Amino acid sequence: MRNGGLKNRRTMLNLGEKAPSESERAYLIIREGIIKGKYKPGERLLEEWLAKEFQLSRTPIREALMRLYQEGWVVKHPHRGVVVKAFDKKELEDIIEVRSVLEGYATRMIASSCDESLVRKLKDVIFSVELALKEGKIQEAIELNTSFHDLIYERCGNSVLLRMIGQLRDYFYRYRVLLLNLAGMLERSIEDHKRLLDLIENGTPDEVERFTRKHILKGLDALKSIVF
Repeated sequence: MRNGGLKNRRTMLNLGEKAPSESERAYLIIREGIIKGKYKPGERLLEEWLAKEFQLSRTPIREALMRLYQEGWVVKHPHRGVVVKAFDKKELEDIIEVRSVLEGYATRMIASSCDESLVRKLKDVIFSVELALKEGKIQEAIELNTSFHDLIYERCGNSVLLRMIGQLRDYFYRYRVLLLNLAGMLERSIEDHKRLLDLIENGTPDEVERFTRKHILKGLDALKSIVF
C-alpha cells in the first residue's frame, strides 16, 4: 500500500494545480469506489465497462487496474479477469492490530499538548456526527466520525507515523463502512469519542493510549460476525 493518507480519502481527486493523467484519474476513481463500497468484494472490473463509464480508452483503465493489483486492491482470476479483492480475516486482524498500536501512540503524543482549539474542533465534530445521525444522514455521519481521528493524528507532528496510519486506514475503510452501518455501532463510537476527548483533556497519556487501542480493537469481533 504505497499510496493513501488521511487527507486522500477526503480529497481523493484533488491533486492540486497539476491535472492528473488519464490512468491516474482512473486509478483514483476506482480505488475510491473500492474503499467506499461501490465496487464490492469479488466484483469483476471489466476494462470495457470501466472505459465506457469514465469515457476513457481501455489503455489507461488497464494501467490503473495493474496499479491496483500491485497494491493489493484487486486480484486476477484466470477465468474472471480482475476482481475486487475479497475480505480476508487474517488481513483484517493484522490491520486492526497494527492500527491500534500506531493510533494509540499518535493519540498519546497529543495528549500532553492538546490545546483548546483542537478540543473545540473535536467537540464540533462530535456534535456534527450526532446531528447527521439524527437526520438519518448515515454516510455523512460515518465520514464525520472518521474525521474525529483525522484531526487528532494530523496534530501528532510525526509525518512518517501519519503516513503509515493513513495507508492502513484507507485500506481498512471498506471494512469500517460495514462496521459503522451495524445497528448501534455508530452511536457507540460517538460515546467512545466523547470518553476519549475527556481523557485527552483530563487523563494521562497512558490512559489515552490504552483507551484508543481498546476503541480500535473493539470492532474486530463485530466485523468477524458479519464479514466471515
